[in-house]
Amino acid sequence: REILQPTGACQQLVERHFRARLDQLLGILDEILPAETPLHRRQQVAFSIVGQALYYRVAGGVVEFLVDEEERQAHYHVDQLAEHIGEFTLAALGLRPGLASQRPEVTHEPLDG
Repeated sequence: REILQPTGACQQLVERHFRARLDQLLGILDEILPAETPLHRRQQVAFSIVGQALYYRVAGGVVEFLVDEEERQAHYHVDQLAEHIGEFTLAALGLRPGLASQRPEVTHEPLDG
């Protein structure tokens, strides 16, 4: 609740716990992003990564409705989600091939032909 509707207590929480982790993530991004990447873009990438992780934590109950138990047990452990988020992010940044590169090439007939 404090994160969705922040008060002064949230600011203390951010400074005590979140700031150091954000700085650590920004340091990692500094190593892999081009040097000329502006701060706002690096922050946006960092928040996207954090957002993906938070989704599974905050919306875990919704995921339970959408993904059956067997599938969750097989593919939704913390280490698997961390690996997915890492691979997804690296692909989005163009540092690793994405999922689309793994599918067979499909040719289509022109729609207007």
